[in-house]
Amino acid sequence: MKKISRRKFVIDAFTLLAATFVIDAFWLEKYFIETNEFYLGDASGSTKNLKVIQISDLHLQTIRRQHKLLAKKINQIKPDLLLFTGDSVDRAKKMHLFDEYLGHFDQNIKKVAILGNREYKRGISIDELKDIYKRHNTDLLINESKLYVIGDQN
Repeated sequence: MKKISRRKFVIDAFTLLAATFVIDAFWLEKYFIETNEFYLGDASGSTKNLKVIQISDLHLQTIRRQHKLLAKKINQIKPDLLLFTGDSVDRAKKMHLFDEYLGHFDQNIKKVAILGNREYKRGISIDELKDIYKRHNTDLLINESKLYVIGDQN
């Protein structure tokens, strides 16, 4: 068996670590959907609770299988409120895809959106984005707040 030098080992280990980071950041992360469930106050899995789902950092460039599965899962959960918290679309030329993707969500689910830095930096037409959101029962809040009454809860 050939003996490996410490220097070669460190260089190979660093290269493997860097390659893993790049693969994760630019490829694997696109396919990763994280879900967390939180109960506030006296709420639990067995009580009637307000259901809010947040979607952030879609950076939608194509509608993939994971995106469709996410929409299907959200439609099954039937949240009281669905939040899109920025960076939903990266490029103005992909706005039609985002419009199409919002069509996968149940129209009866109330949705609220805010802008992320990508929408501002990439030249996205805010008026066009507002129209897209409006078509899909979504309020786009820009420097404003709104009170939502769901059932008997604010």
